[in-house]
Amino acid sequence: MEKSFHFTIITLLIFINFVEAQQVVSITKADALSKISERNLALKISEKEFNQAKADFNQTNSIFLPNITASHTGISTTNPLMAFGSKLNQAILTQNDFNPNLLNNPKQTQNFATILEIQQPLINLDGLYQRKAARSRMDAILLKTERTADYLTLEVEKAYMQLQLAYKGVQVLDKALQAAKANKEIAENSFKQGYLQRADILNIEMRVADVRSQLQTAKSNVQNASNYLSFLMDDKTDVVFIPVDSLAIISSIVAVQQISENRADIKAMELASKAHEQINKADKILAPYFNKNVSAISKYFPILNF
Repeated sequence: MEKSFHFTIITLLIFINFVEAQQVVSITKADALSKISERNLALKISEKEFNQAKADFNQTNSIFLPNITASHTGISTTNPLMAFGSKLNQAILTQNDFNPNLLNNPKQTQNFATILEIQQPLINLDGLYQRKAARSRMDAILLKTERTADYLTLEVEKAYMQLQLAYKGVQVLDKALQAAKANKEIAENSFKQGYLQRADILNIEMRVADVRSQLQTAKSNVQNASNYLSFLMDDKTDVVFIPVDSLAIISSIVAVQQISENRADIKAMELASKAHEQINKADKILAPYFNKNVSAISKYFPILNF
């Protein structure tokens, strides 16, 4: 921790002239990972996609529920034809209703009807396949979200290390520039004493200019690495980050013979394939009843892109 503190102080002093117009903010790798899990837009989109898939799956609960419809009709008229037809539909005509006076000047006739209809499906094979497809899609998006989180964690690791390396580069090149300037002073003194030629001084000046150019490039690398870390964290403030953690390189060689089938993205693709199979089975069940291919659940399962 003491080395990390010294590193932060040194880099801050070296870089202070370059970031006069910007705020300098210290950040740890843990803070970066925490902010990305809270703010990153890719993760938010994946979470919304999962919520949508979950809602679509919950909609398929309708295959187990009864279909209930209710209707209410009413009529009140003194129109001769409508009044006679209404009584005829109700089968309440009497001999007195054929009286010409009543036929021509009927009293107000009323008819009200309320219908409540409940339909409970005994078996719904296409709906079951559609429900399985929606469930597979929901699980696939959940795995996709996990894989997205793993990818962003790796990107944070890379971006944070790039920021550390960029500061190390600024620190090294600043020392190199100081050494080049000292060599230039020694060379100029030697030139005045006649030990060196003018061409040697020009070569040293070119070296100083080259190191100064490399230092400016290193400072730009710090700015670029900081901007990329801000992009991952969806941080819109104009700041320059300084890594608090010390740079540590872990050397490890892992021999990978084949891709693991337990990876979240591969499992998600398998579930996507399974869901399309369920949709195809549902379409085959519905096909005999329609002249064209019908897929009621297809809107619930767009192709996943990884």
